[in-house]
Amino acid sequence: MKKGKNKMNTDKGILVILLLALLFCCIDPYEDQITPAYEYYPAATYMSLDSANFSYWVALLKYTDLYNTMNLSANYTCFVPGNQAMEKFLSEKGYSGVGDIPFESAIHLVKYHTIPGAEYSQSLFDNGVLADTTATGDFLSIEIREGGLNALYVNGEARIEQLDLDVTNGIIHVLDKVLTPITETLWEKINTSDYSIFKQAVESSGYNEMLNTISATETNPVTGIETIRKKYFTLFAVSDAQYAEYGINSLSGLEAYLLEHTPDAGTASDELIRYIGYHILSQQIDFDALATFSGTSTSKNLETLAPNELINVSVEGENLYLNLDTALATFTSIIEENISCKNGIIHGLSAPLTVVTPPVTKVTWELTDYSDLASLFSNIYRKSTVSGTTGEYIAPGEVTCYEWDAIPSSNNDHAVAYVVANKNDAVLFEMINYDCLYLDLGLYGWIDMVSLAVIKGTYSVIIRYYSIASAVEAGKLLMILDGNYFGSEIATHGRSDTKTQNVIDTLGVVTFDETSTHHLRILAGDDTGLYLDYIEFEPKIIVEPEPEEEPGGEVTE
Repeated sequence: MKKGKNKMNTDKGILVILLLALLFCCIDPYEDQITPAYEYYPAATYMSLDSANFSYWVALLKYTDLYNTMNLSANYTCFVPGNQAMEKFLSEKGYSGVGDIPFESAIHLVKYHTIPGAEYSQSLFDNGVLADTTATGDFLSIEIREGGLNALYVNGEARIEQLDLDVTNGIIHVLDKVLTPITETLWEKINTSDYSIFKQAVESSGYNEMLNTISATETNPVTGIETIRKKYFTLFAVSDAQYAEYGINSLSGLEAYLLEHTPDAGTASDELIRYIGYHILSQQIDFDALATFSGTSTSKNLETLAPNELINVSVEGENLYLNLDTALATFTSIIEENISCKNGIIHGLSAPLTVVTPPVTKVTWELTDYSDLASLFSNIYRKSTVSGTTGEYIAPGEVTCYEWDAIPSSNNDHAVAYVVANKNDAVLFEMINYDCLYLDLGLYGWIDMVSLAVIKGTYSVIIRYYSIASAVEAGKLLMILDGNYFGSEIATHGRSDTKTQNVIDTLGVVTFDETSTHHLRILAGDDTGLYLDYIEFEPKIIVEPEPEEEPGGEVTE
């Protein structure tokens, strides 16, 4: 692993930044350059040669001074409305031509339809949000409706009429409608008549400011350097129509419902705050990600902003449920998915999602599953499309999810890194969400972090890591869980002298007496770097001894 201050492989990140900078320009810096001759053509030239389909979009590119920028040797995914779609758009807006569109709005429109730095062919499309943002910093979603490839929709509003038009610098997909740029935050999105009760509940609970935040300035406590980071959340929202089905027609009606349906409820105010926090996740998770489980598991618990309160997500047959109780035959389902906003995503629910204690289930704690890590490395975080396996070092104090001290401490800038694997890196790519945590803490260094909340119970504790083939064991570690040494020392490398592989080890058994998060300290056992994927808490069934029978067949109490 090549070391450099907070950098392991940033070539792709630099390219994306350059592409974004060019797309943000109002003047095309390449307008005097001649397009090289290729067997095929770059995006803008390709479209200019097909005026029957793209004359309006070509005119828009020239109007915004972005025509030659779209001819750069780069990687673009272009979602381009065809001529009929553009004619309808101009007519609806009352424009006689593209030149009537306000200049800044026209630039935003082009950028919103363009993903720089990544090529998405139809083979990469699945239900859910695309991993890379458009040049406006927004996420587009793909929906596959009945009809398969003939029914692919972008943001649920525009059907892809033509797929995979290959050009020398990317891919073009032709739309039957101009996309409506996302301009609303989560808070602004629920400020409609459809969500009036839920909106009042958010405001009364004090979460409205958070849900209206697109980015925030964070200060590194060590260096004092300020960094602006984008914020993303997942919001489970309930419409007035769904509340009405449960007899809830006002905010006071919701409060009364919560007091009646929440065990050991506190005051109406306290329960409302807990209820809304229970509807917010600290990261953007689309429907496809909600429906993805590790291994053979069909159930998982998600941590919410309500302290130590979890939502259970499970699948039965082809249906996804939230907080399914098979005994009572109660559940909540998602009836409207992937509503994109500037700072996250909304899933519409079928019913009020009251706080419950979910069932004990396997908890897979990815050691990279932290919102500030996702924000810091938003350009690569969990993206399967990175051009090569990429790592970014984390500076001390740059995130709040980790605290560490390397030995010697002068190596702290190069002790912890976020790594995301390219699909050609077969073994690393097998890690959950293609990513892992890299540690190079020195001979006696350590790193601290806090787990997801885990339901009280007894669990086997499992660790998964990347093991490099070696005749010598190295990359050693030891764990301290909640202040107690746990398990024995592990050598992550050298499990085989011929095979590089992902390895799963059982550390031991632990009993948690209450539902809460847990503090983990990882101690380095040598000065070799190591790669960790996840720690898993697998529920352990405790078999009670059978009562002895007395003579005559009576059971002893």
